[in-house]
Amino acid sequence: MKKIILLFLVFFFIAMKKNLHAQCDLKDVVISIQSTSQAGADCQATFNLNLKLKNNGGNKTVVIQAWKEADYPNFWGVNCSNNHSPQGNDLRLNGTGPFPFLNIAFDIATQTVIGSASYPGGGVTLGSGYTIAVGTVDAQGYYPITLSNLVVTVPNQQCGNGVTIKADVWSSQGALNSQWTPHCVICNNIYAFNYPVVTGQLNCLVPRGYFVRIQNINTAQTIVSSWRAYRDENSNGLLDLTDPLVDDQSANLQTIAAGGAYVSGFIPYTGNTVPPAINKTLIIEVITQGLGNFQYALAANGCSPLPVHFKSFTATRSRDFVNLKWETLTEQQSASFVLERMTGMGGWQTVALIPSRAPGGNSQEPLQYQYTDQNTYKGISQYRIRQVDFDGLSRYSEVRAVRGEAQPVRLTIYPNPSQDGSVTVVFDDQQTTRDLTLLDMSGKIIRRLPAVTNNNIVLQNLSTGIYSLKVVATGTGEQTVQKIVVNRR
Repeated sequence: MKKIILLFLVFFFIAMKKNLHAQCDLKDVVISIQSTSQAGADCQATFNLNLKLKNNGGNKTVVIQAWKEADYPNFWGVNCSNNHSPQGNDLRLNGTGPFPFLNIAFDIATQTVIGSASYPGGGVTLGSGYTIAVGTVDAQGYYPITLSNLVVTVPNQQCGNGVTIKADVWSSQGALNSQWTPHCVICNNIYAFNYPVVTGQLNCLVPRGYFVRIQNINTAQTIVSSWRAYRDENSNGLLDLTDPLVDDQSANLQTIAAGGAYVSGFIPYTGNTVPPAINKTLIIEVITQGLGNFQYALAANGCSPLPVHFKSFTATRSRDFVNLKWETLTEQQSASFVLERMTGMGGWQTVALIPSRAPGGNSQEPLQYQYTDQNTYKGISQYRIRQVDFDGLSRYSEVRAVRGEAQPVRLTIYPNPSQDGSVTVVFDDQQTTRDLTLLDMSGKIIRRLPAVTNNNIVLQNLSTGIYSLKVVATGTGEQTVQKIVVNRR
């Protein structure tokens, strides 16, 4: 089984859009944290940054500056309308606070990092050591920009705790040796750094389900969060326009106390029954009230994709023969099917080996198989299929059971009495939907099993006592009742 390592993604969406001299717009900002380490009282983080910046015909120098919320100097004011670039003291709250922990400038045309010596006014240290890649302007007029291997030190911050950040993004048409007169500004943007922490996982069953864990690592603030789930259609780990929404839980608001966490159960979603969709990773998008950013996580299949997806498997008796039929919806790297039989309480024995009908072991179309087993055993016979891959790995189907010719009754229970609290119930060979009710001697309902379609089931963990099993065929209303005796040793 290939182990999938989930990279924690923190996405933030800038909702505030301000104009200064020209249109200025920023969207689809993604921070991918690569690593964190504690350096005394400070937290050092290495991350990649993706964003889209509006191409307004004038962007040259782009500056990104971010502080902890408590340290934000608010140089631009509520209208983002200063007419000159911030100097050294402007970048510090009351002229004495810390400089921005993220303070970078780059030339969008040449895709190069701008050094501290070019910053107007001097005395300002710009980050370096990262790389820049600018893509082609898209149909909406945005530059896609990727900044890789940014290293920042967040002052007075424990790496394991959440913190609220304020950021400014601005650009200038001025030359490197000019005063960088602002061309456009997006300021006073609030987002959460590293919280809430989101994880997710798919189960290994069919139909699939996913779970979400949202941890509020901010130890001073209660949050209210909800989420949406998207299928990662192109398997790139990022939310794209082509990724379909498969579950919308945005109205399912969860209040999470400071330092607390919310964990969902496994949740079904659209397209969770048939490969290849069921083996796609889900992207979980968490929305937190009061924050201008989303958090994302990948929910991946924690087990190997099933090489064969069975549509049906039946076993029916015809005098001295048992007809075995099965159908697959899809097959991947499938080599063969080994039919196995167990009679009474004996062990499993190989009956036959049937090669896969899938060309090269792979098929996305339904395929039918059948085999007739000569079987004169008078008691209960059970059958299962062991599906074998080209790599030699094998997996088992569900078990089907048939009675011998000497057993005319429509319902068989064995072992009865049971010594371990477990019994197998075998119905007639007809494919019928049944409702099962298990009652104790006082008439109290112990279990209900509605709409059972298999011709055999196992009841487990029964306490010592006498039970009645009532079976109703839902199509005809026909009823059958049998006693079950459990004598635990």
